[in-house]
Amino acid sequence: MSEFGASASGQEASHRRFLTIEFIDLVGSTDLAESLDPEDLGPLLRRYHRLALSVMERFGGFVAQVFGDGILVYFGYPTAHEHEAERAVRAALALLQQLRTLDTNVHGKTLPRFEARIGIHSGLVVIAQALQVSAGVSRHDVVGEAINLAARLQAEAAPGGIAISQETMELVEGLFAFRSLGIKSVKGLLRKVEVYEVLRALPGTKRTEFRLRRGATRMVGRESAIERILSCWSAVKDGSRCQTIAVVGDAGVGKTRLMLELSGRPESVDATLLQAQCHEIFASTPMYPLGAFLWARAGLLADDEESVRYDKISSYLEELGRNTVENRDLVAGLLGMAVPADSIGAAATPQLLKRAQFEFVVSIIKYRRISPVVFSLLSATRRRKSAAISTISMLPRAHRTKLLSSSATFLARACPRRS
Repeated sequence: MSEFGASASGQEASHRRFLTIEFIDLVGSTDLAESLDPEDLGPLLRRYHRLALSVMERFGGFVAQVFGDGILVYFGYPTAHEHEAERAVRAALALLQQLRTLDTNVHGKTLPRFEARIGIHSGLVVIAQALQVSAGVSRHDVVGEAINLAARLQAEAAPGGIAISQETMELVEGLFAFRSLGIKSVKGLLRKVEVYEVLRALPGTKRTEFRLRRGATRMVGRESAIERILSCWSAVKDGSRCQTIAVVGDAGVGKTRLMLELSGRPESVDATLLQAQCHEIFASTPMYPLGAFLWARAGLLADDEESVRYDKISSYLEELGRNTVENRDLVAGLLGMAVPADSIGAAATPQLLKRAQFEFVVSIIKYRRISPVVFSLLSATRRRKSAAISTISMLPRAHRTKLLSSSATFLARACPRRS
């Protein structure tokens, strides 16, 4: 046994890991503790803790420690996922949003709504041996600058705000809107840290284009694939026949990069590109790619009130000449908004509702088409591809061309010019 009571084999289990650390601090908790009886404060904090736990775990976070009003969350340990930094930022935005509606009623008296400050940093840590505390309970121990920096960053955030380090910002650049808070001296660190405030999430359709174009190198060795796809595209523009192309390959081989290359070729300059984005984080969200597509088209923002969102949806539908109550309810349902009890979204069976949603999306794709249209779905899982194929299959056969990927990248359909 070592002097700390752990075996040598336990010490060997320590390892380095790249994590995104999120530290959440409840604003005004000291004033609450002073003004409320502990028996009244306890239930309030438990509601806050339950909400934070639910939101963090939904995005793949691991709530490592809860100490009063502070919560420490790991993204990347004990289970690693893709896009850990993005998960952390999305979880922070979701928590701040849901805190606005958290029940703060105590014995019939409603307290001001809760606000939190959140700090996020990404960096290397050491997952150390199990640490034994009182009563023989053991817990993991994570050591490194990233823990301390995340805790310090939350102090730089405004109430209801999110402060992130430059390291985290570089991992999620293009996915969120930021504002620089400047270079800060952080207590306990010799170096200065550039801090950014997260403002909002950007539409999902911008993700792949921004991140690939920023560091894209010249494409090599894909000429034959490009020529085969372009030949099918020429056939579509001529309106001669339907074409089906499968873009198949393991993750990371360049399927999305291939599609990005094709979208910039002169042959597709006269096409209208409609792009939707799948995402592993939202794998359990029904119809997420179509919802994200409509969200971006309608110009919705995360901070919009429900009434503002309905106004924007109405304006978007007005442009399409489809501003009916039924269509507004269909779009609201796709975006996860509340719909009236007597609407089709509330009254229809799941099969009828899905059919109505598909028909609506198809009507948008077909609406006033004066140039060839390519509808692409990026990062398509098997389930997402199935839903999109169902939508595509509802179009007239003469107007169909679809490009599919079998492993998480590309689904597209191209429509010839409508006379």
